[in-house]
Amino acid sequence: MIKNLRKSNGEFTSDEKEMDEMTIDFFRNLYTSEHTRNMQAVLDSLRVKASVEMNEGLMAPFIEKEVKEALFLMFPTKAPGPDGFPAHFFQRHWDLCGKEITSVVLRVLSGEDDPATINDTFIVLIPKVASPEELGQFRPISLCNVIFKIVSKVVANRLKVVLLEIISEEQSAFVLAG
Repeated sequence: MIKNLRKSNGEFTSDEKEMDEMTIDFFRNLYTSEHTRNMQAVLDSLRVKASVEMNEGLMAPFIEKEVKEALFLMFPTKAPGPDGFPAHFFQRHWDLCGKEITSVVLRVLSGEDDPATINDTFIVLIPKVASPEELGQFRPISLCNVIFKIVSKVVANRLKVVLLEIISEEQSAFVLAG
């Protein structure tokens, strides 16, 4: 529980509403990109690295096997999101819920269903230091619904097949193992 926070003027507040507003403003500013200029010029100067075959693989319709594979690659007991379930629940009861889970995930991936229905997320602030006083001393983590995680994992599994071929050596810091 965060009991108080230091405001920009150096004073502390313990008012929940004020801390809520401070938190929203802080992270909105942190994760908002600044206006980009001449993006088309930048894009025009890049060499296309994805082959026709890579693109066809990425654009192919998603299949049931990819959904099940994504779920069973997930760590089973990570903290649950707003749905209240860890991946383990769906892994263990796949025989009961697999068809419905697969159907929802495939509808979202094909654009037939709105991902907003599964995109509720809890944001948890983890202290980076022993007694944090400012929002910059917290690390935010997102606790997502399992179905949203499955959708994301299916897409990530497709992408990781081609990432090593399309990311240059200079950009290798952006490619994570796993």
